[in-house]
Amino acid sequence: MSLKPLIKKLKVAAESERTNAKFLFFTIHNQKFATDVTKIIEITGKLPVIETPQKKSFIKGVINVRGHIITVADLALKLGFKETDLSSPEINFIIFGENKLPLAAVPVDRVDFTLREGLILDRSESLTSDHCPKHCDKLAKAAIPGNAPEELPLLEPLLLLEPDDRELIKEIFDSYNV
Repeated sequence: MSLKPLIKKLKVAAESERTNAKFLFFTIHNQKFATDVTKIIEITGKLPVIETPQKKSFIKGVINVRGHIITVADLALKLGFKETDLSSPEINFIIFGENKLPLAAVPVDRVDFTLREGLILDRSESLTSDHCPKHCDKLAKAAIPGNAPEELPLLEPLLLLEPDDRELIKEIFDSYNV
């Protein structure tokens, strides 16, 4: 695979008004994703998931993080993967939120704790992946310069969720965190 097209995109992006960001990397079902670190509240190891009556298949229950009850949203299902095995000892939770308020805990297979700077590219250019069956073409991309430049799907959980999904997560959060 030639790196020239990606290097060209990075140069064009750097010259335009695209957003610079710091990214954290993680995998869901062997697909590597990037996320903007400003969207992350916390990362935890495996925690017990308390099942709740849910209206959506991707909501798996809640976890308790130091007294905060946070909805577990299995975004693997939203991306077209099989359900995440929450009993796996390898599972980590990335807790995403807004305004320092935790909203959703996303189970991931692996977290790479190395932060790297890059650019957020827009959604206009299609990103294809053999491992990401659904919705990856709707995600923005993170372009990571360096010795081995990468272009990865940028997972922004709160944007991937439909408005009624976000409302349901907020209702669950509010009902437990009175």
